[in-house]
Amino acid sequence: MDQATVGAVWAATCIAAVVALALAARRIGRLNAAAWMLAVAALLLAGEDPWQLVFMASTPVSNTDDGVLGLVKAHTLAHMVGGAGMSVAGLVLAVWVAHTGLRRAQRWAWWALLTVLLIVGGTDTYELTIYPHGLPLFPTPSDGNRGFGWPSLVAGFAAWALALGFSYGPVFRSGDQGGQGIQGGQKRTRR
Repeated sequence: MDQATVGAVWAATCIAAVVALALAARRIGRLNAAAWMLAVAALLLAGEDPWQLVFMASTPVSNTDDGVLGLVKAHTLAHMVGGAGMSVAGLVLAVWVAHTGLRRAQRWAWWALLTVLLIVGGTDTYELTIYPHGLPLFPTPSDGNRGFGWPSLVAGFAAWALALGFSYGPVFRSGDQGGQGIQGGQKRTRR
């Protein structure tokens, strides 16, 4: 199997997990399901940009067209690895927000996760116009290589958006802006 096929199978597997979470929502609660959907989305997205930055920075140009080790200065390599680390940290923080604030129906968490989706999704949409990763909606780059990786990007953003859509009702219907909200279908009380 080539890399494009492996990436497409991985994305399809993750989307199947998101669908399974949606189907299990009655049993585990919509907000819990949404938090786990967001974790799946973060896993998909971490496998694209952060992983690719580390791969490119640590692979010699002689091994692959995408490797830059030996081609760029150490300063550039450090920024590539640092950028990958910051991206992963941001994804981990988003998953933490989903598993704490969003699961408690806290509106700030929903808005924060939407903001991250819009910022990251916007930059990656721009990235797809520069290099479409094989996505047929955009023209082939000047190097003639369509690449691969678009299924993970599209599936990651779709899973993130689905998690927000799935959690919208419980978060905004609760009528409680203080954050106690609804979790697992039951009203929580303060102790």
